[in-house]
Amino acid sequence: METKLMIVTHGTLGKSLLETSALIVGEQRNVETYGVDLGCDVEKLKNEIRQSLKESFDKGQSVIVLTDIFYGTPFNVVVSLMEDYDFMHITGINLSIVLEILLKRNEIKEQDIDEVIEEAKKSMINCRKFLIEE
Repeated sequence: METKLMIVTHGTLGKSLLETSALIVGEQRNVETYGVDLGCDVEKLKNEIRQSLKESFDKGQSVIVLTDIFYGTPFNVVVSLMEDYDFMHITGINLSIVLEILLKRNEIKEQDIDEVIEEAKKSMINCRKFLIEE
């Protein structure tokens, strides 16, 4: 069964990351995005995510959740759900890590998360230093 991916971010960042990913790796199934907007009902958002998690676990499906900023509202909402649901959660995402997760999500186990994060970190390069040292 395909692993569900949930992207929870501020505003429409998650949706934009998913749309941009589709340009590179094609349309993806079983991915949901959620956005925290100014003045949004955080409890309603939390309940929507909770319902999606419940449906996934009722099907026996594993879930990976990505959030944008450590200790931001999306992060806090997701962390509060980790008390009741067993899923993988990565925060501090960028396009590289979203692509990495999309390409490997059905193979990733909890012990692989740190490796995925390290691979994504390699995509961040000081271009001036890189070009000057070449």
